[in-house]
Amino acid sequence: MKLDFKIRHKGLVLVAVPLIFELVFLAVLTGLLRQAEYKTWQEMHSKTIVYESGTLSRLFHDAGIAMGGYALTKSPLFRERFDAIVSSIPLEFKQMKKLLGRNTSQKASLDRLESFTQKGLKLLTGARNSIEEGGEGVSKVRGLYSEMKGVSKSIGNE
Repeated sequence: MKLDFKIRHKGLVLVAVPLIFELVFLAVLTGLLRQAEYKTWQEMHSKTIVYESGTLSRLFHDAGIAMGGYALTKSPLFRERFDAIVSSIPLEFKQMKKLLGRNTSQKASLDRLESFTQKGLKLLTGARNSIEEGGEGVSKVRGLYSEMKGVSKSIGNE
């Protein structure tokens, strides 16, 4: 069985076969490039979430330091710093919530983080009130600061 191709058919086969392989190669390459871009986006998104979590933890730590300074000195400078930090914590949490978006796999972590944040804000408010009332003084604030460190560490671990 001998195939008898005309020169036109032979030329078409010689051009079409490499062209088809090239198109398949380009399709595979495009798919791999999209996959790599998605993985890069995921990595950057994860790093941003870790950064925001660290920022939230640092804010709680800084608020605890400012609270301690205010408890010892009653300086308005420490009070202003404390108030500025406490007012930025909910904004930072909203940013974190926005980053996580509608990701259902991270919903439980976000709920725990919200719980820690609310507990931390209550502790900070209670500590400020205790300091201003002058009732229990520095010893109560130290106990609250220890709790705040625990909340801060929990936020960092989330």
